[in-house]
Amino acid sequence: MLMIYKAKYLARLFFYYNQVGSILVDRLFFKKKFPLLLHIRITTKCNLSCPFCYLKEGLNQNEENLLTILEWKKILSNIPRTTIIDITGAEPMMAKDIDQFISLLSERGFKFSLTTNGTVYNSYLISQLVDSSLKYLMVSLDGFESMHNSFRGVIKYLEETIEPNSITINLPFKNEARGGLKLSQSLEEKNLLSGNNFVFKGLKNMEQKLIKLKRDLRQISTPVAIKPYTSWNDIIGYFTNNKKIKSNGCSLYKNNLTLYYNGDVTPCDISYKLKNIRELDYNLSSLYTKKRFKIFKQYMKASDKKICEGCIQSSQSIKKDFNSGTTSRID
Repeated sequence: MLMIYKAKYLARLFFYYNQVGSILVDRLFFKKKFPLLLHIRITTKCNLSCPFCYLKEGLNQNEENLLTILEWKKILSNIPRTTIIDITGAEPMMAKDIDQFISLLSERGFKFSLTTNGTVYNSYLISQLVDSSLKYLMVSLDGFESMHNSFRGVIKYLEETIEPNSITINLPFKNEARGGLKLSQSLEEKNLLSGNNFVFKGLKNMEQKLIKLKRDLRQISTPVAIKPYTSWNDIIGYFTNNKKIKSNGCSLYKNNLTLYYNGDVTPCDISYKLKNIRELDYNLSSLYTKKRFKIFKQYMKASDKKICEGCIQSSQSIKKDFNSGTTSRID
């Protein structure tokens, strides 16, 4: 999957800011803690049904207990403007009152990003986004035109020349612990322990294809990043057997939270419910003192990080016990 970004080099810079910031904020003394990054899954609605979507089973729900604009105002009033807001879905442009929510973020001075499939928009929403405090726009592409359209249908913007500031190649994954719309109540539930089970098809000549891709990318001036962050030489292992790949450890769960359309709060983008924002009196800072959050922190220290396998925000590499024998290189 390719993504078009508004800001050059922002993805890699934010990765380091987020990693280092999560460590420092957790260790230094602060009267109150706030998330450095708040993901907002503002809706379950989506007009597409992509075969690889890891949210597919939870799409287009009735959305009971939907947070109101008044409640969003309470939530945002308790968050410093240094917190970066990441609006996602399903398809956020289908969310109820999305126009009012965008206006609210801009009025409060928040820097925010938005991820969209690019098929749901009108002139009013586009004008609103252009005039807002949006800093980071992500539009999903699934390859060249014929491949993309086979998954998502014909997209008009593919008929025009696209000149992105940067390109990110997201390696597909299937980890039930990551970003689902169905949340777990216990850390012992199977979906949190399954790891990355994505199976790649059509692997014939994959090494030669990757070598060609790397050489082709050298010919363009646009910066290219691969997520999860891993070396080119480890990508072969990811394609042929993603069980070879492990998460190198991550601190993002300490200060990255996801807030759902109905008020549920999870750590990072992990499908484990910590609390509902209404139970916290609309104040996310109080979450860090709650028992469930402290238990989760201890769990992350002791776990084998299967919960993080495939996460596009983490750094991952081949496990040591897979390093014996011949190693392919992509030069």
